[in-house]
Amino acid sequence: MMKTLLLSLLLALPILASAQRSLPSDLSSRMQPGRVPSLQKVAADTLFPSVLLEDCFQFIEPYFTQDTGFVLGSNIYSDIAQLQRIVNTRSSSFEVNSVEVPVFLADSTAFDIYLSAVIFSEVDENGVPGEFLGRSDSLRVGDFNRDTTGGLINFTEFVFSNPVPVENDSFLIGIDFSNAYSTTSVEFIGLYGTPFGCGDGNNVVQASATNSGVVFGTVAEYYGGANLEIPMYVAVENLTTSLGSPASADYRVQVSPNPTPDNLRLRFEAPTRGQYAVVLTDLTGRQLRSAVYPSTTQSVQVDWDISDLPTGLYHYHIDGPSGRQSGKVIKR
Repeated sequence: MMKTLLLSLLLALPILASAQRSLPSDLSSRMQPGRVPSLQKVAADTLFPSVLLEDCFQFIEPYFTQDTGFVLGSNIYSDIAQLQRIVNTRSSSFEVNSVEVPVFLADSTAFDIYLSAVIFSEVDENGVPGEFLGRSDSLRVGDFNRDTTGGLINFTEFVFSNPVPVENDSFLIGIDFSNAYSTTSVEFIGLYGTPFGCGDGNNVVQASATNSGVVFGTVAEYYGGANLEIPMYVAVENLTTSLGSPASADYRVQVSPNPTPDNLRLRFEAPTRGQYAVVLTDLTGRQLRSAVYPSTTQSVQVDWDISDLPTGLYHYHIDGPSGRQSGKVIKR
């Protein structure tokens, strides 16, 4: 089964028993990310964890414990994959072309190790990733983009020469660290994470080698409820088909203010008589606000109080006689 494909990577790994782990007592120095998302700068085909739009995402940190290793990366617990959950609200049928992640290197002896990115379908009811979907081209660690000029940490891009098709609106993507282990040593290579308390620890899934084989768990499970996520940017290309996909429309939507701390106003043109349904959703597609207008005028105005919603990224959708128009809203 695809769920156990990582077992083939374990033949040379040091196998340890699974146990709850301790958080680092001394956190590494914080760095500012060299890439920060904004509504204006992020392309429509770039996906990233919604936590990156929240105020808490000001710095990223490599969490390292002496003689133990990285919370996110290779460590003595034989974590062979670190996977971040990504949600695509624009399409449930698309291809992944590349992923950018911030990588921290602790061992210069790891320069000649090659790592790659991997993609899995969503976890099942037991918390285990389902189908293995694909692997990126391998990249030499010594060639990672780690220029920290100006106090910024840059992102390393892993390219999928053969784009990976995804048939779901959420998936797991991350780095395979299995090449960081040998029968005699562990090369400590880590990923930067958001500050503790900035994110949802259940969105980071780790694959670890144990005496029983490969086991999966989240950062929240392994580290006693720790909440953090992996900053990353995923380039995708949506696969649009006429079957089940609403036509794209332009209702000349105006959103104000955007970002907004409390009150949201949507104004759009409704030139064709008919019903217009307006909804606001979170990144999982859950409807938070909705309204229906039987249009008899040339314009429609929707006012919503969203002061009770958490800060982050949301989507609006307007479905009318001409099709659907969607866009982003940031709650501050």
